[in-house]
Amino acid sequence: IIDLESFKIFFEKGTGEALESYYFNEQEVEISLCLEGYKADQDYRITSLYQPNTYQAAYDQVSFEPCSEETVIILHTHPYKRCIASEKDLKMLDNSKLSNPEVLMLVMCEPARFSVYG
Repeated sequence: IIDLESFKIFFEKGTGEALESYYFNEQEVEISLCLEGYKADQDYRITSLYQPNTYQAAYDQVSFEPCSEETVIILHTHPYKRCIASEKDLKMLDNSKLSNPEVLMLVMCEPARFSVYG
């Protein structure tokens, strides 16, 4: 569970463990994940996730295909302890909100450290 002041993000059906596995298996370059699920009241419930096709990945950037419309959170990793979204990240979030106004973006920079953007 990611517990924020105004809402929570719940990882269900093993998605939390899957997220950690993706994170620990790739430490050389940034990765992206599409977290699917639903929003209930103010909270987000993640029921599945997948890694979209990656066009380019480096230590400090990743370019990937858009997530499905069922995606409620777009997640990507950043270098260790650098959880601030770039202008490119925020532009991608704005573009994603055109098809899904409820979508969030998580930037993960440590196993249990995230920045949340909406």
